Amino acid sequence: MAKTRRDFLGAVSSAAAVGVIHTQTALASSSSPTRPLGIALVGLGSQTSSDLFHGLATSQRCKITSLVSGDFNKASTLANRFGISKRHLYNYDNFDQIANDPSIDIVYIALPNAMHCEFAVRAAQAGKHVFCESPMAIGVDQCQSMIDACGQNARQLGVASSPLCRPLGCLGSIRSIQAS
Repeated sequence: MAKTRRDFLGAVSSAAAVGVIHTQTALASSSSPTRPLGIALVGLGSQTSSDLFHGLATSQRCKITSLVSGDFNKASTLANRFGISKRHLYNYDNFDQIANDPSIDIVYIALPNAMHCEFAVRAAQAGKHVFCESPMAIGVDQCQSMIDACGQNARQLGVASSPLCRPLGCLGSIRSIQAS
């Protein structure tokens, strides 16, 4: 679970943002989704492969349906562990094929900061909602590009920043808190 203050804030922010995107998506369609929202995780570092996987495993609102990684072996191992079909594994080169994957509603970007803009724009252009770790990008121009891409494609954009003090239940209940 959370090892540092940053990890904890990231996990809590993620829960809040996915809940907000879920609510906005449901409102935009004038009804509740008939299935959990499908999430493609882009970047399979330690936070993604531990906190998010375990939290989403108990969620009734969201489900990890796809993985995007530069390391096929890591993606395959996680896919096997969490029951994700191999046909929903993507790499950075074939990422744009997510446009043809109806199981993906939201793209969760957990890549190095310098890569956020590129993948947020590509996700919006593929017709997917976007959520990325903070900072949003490495400059104002990149942030504006992300905002514009989501606006032009009528997609929601969320960024982890600070925890919202309200229970959303999207990523499950807190199992442990470590503070030092």
